[in-house]
Amino acid sequence: MAAPAYATQQVGILGVGSLGRALAVGLLTCNSPPTKPILLSTDGGPTPTHSTALSKIYGSKVTCASNADVLAKADVLILCVPPDVVKLVLKDVKLREGQVVVSVAAMFAVAELAKICAPACAVRSLPMVSAEFHSSFTLVCFGEDWKTPNKSRGLNEKQVLELFEAWGSVAHAQDDQQLDALGFAGLHQKSMLAFLQSMQLSLQNQGVPPELAAQTVSQQMRAVCDDAVRAARTGTTQWEQLRERGCRGELNQLVCDILTGTGFFCILPPYFFANRSWQDAR
Repeated sequence: MAAPAYATQQVGILGVGSLGRALAVGLLTCNSPPTKPILLSTDGGPTPTHSTALSKIYGSKVTCASNADVLAKADVLILCVPPDVVKLVLKDVKLREGQVVVSVAAMFAVAELAKICAPACAVRSLPMVSAEFHSSFTLVCFGEDWKTPNKSRGLNEKQVLELFEAWGSVAHAQDDQQLDALGFAGLHQKSMLAFLQSMQLSLQNQGVPPELAAQTVSQQMRAVCDDAVRAARTGTTQWEQLRERGCRGELNQLVCDILTGTGFFCILPPYFFANRSWQDAR
C-alpha cells in the first residue's frame, strides 16, 4: 500500500507547546510518519524545552530550527500559536504557492488566515491534545483559496484530511461559522473531566482505592461515549433513543432533568459566544 501523500512532504511545526508537542509525537508514531525529519521551531514560550526534548527522544526524525527556517522550508506548515500571535509570526513573511498552512489557533478564522498566508493555501483546525495517542477528534475547514482551479498545491483536500487522520478521526466543516458551532461541543472536555474526578473522589471516600476508582468511572464513561458514537453514526432514531436509557429515579437522570428544566443547555451556548470567553474554557 502506497504511503499517504503527506508522508513525503516537509512538515514543520511552528510553536511546540503542549498541543504542538502532541501533534509532533502523534505524527512521528502514526502508521505512516513523514519520511523527512519534522521541523520543530525553537523560538518562544515553552517551545525550546519541548523541541529539545523531542530531539533527544526521536533523534534524526526531527530537526530543531528557527521560526524563519520553519516558515521557509515547510511544505506543510502547522501553526501552533495563540490566535493573537498568528499575524505577528506571519508578518512580512513571504510564503510560497504550493505551501499548505494549517492553523490550530482556535478563534482565528480561515478566511482571515487565507488573506495573510497567500499565495499558500489555508486550513483551520481544532485538534485535541489526545492527537499524541491518535485519538483526537479534529474539526477542519478549508479556505476559499482551495476552490481556485489549477492552483499549485503540495496536497489536495483529501490528502490534507489524511494528515489529520494520522491523529485520530476528523469532521470536515464547510466554513468558519460551521466550525465555530461545532467547536462549541469541545467545551464539555474540562467540565466532563472535572465531573469524572469528583466521581472518583466520591468512590475514594467510600473506601475504594484511587486507581480502581479512576479506572471505573473513566471506563464507564468511555462505554457510554462509545454507545453515543455508534448511535450517531446509525441515525437520528437511535440517537434519540439514548435519552430513554436508564431509570427515571437514577441520579444521572435527575441531574439531566434539572439542567434541562432550568434551560441550562439552551442558555449556555449563546452566553459563551456573546462573551467570547468560551475560547478560554476549551
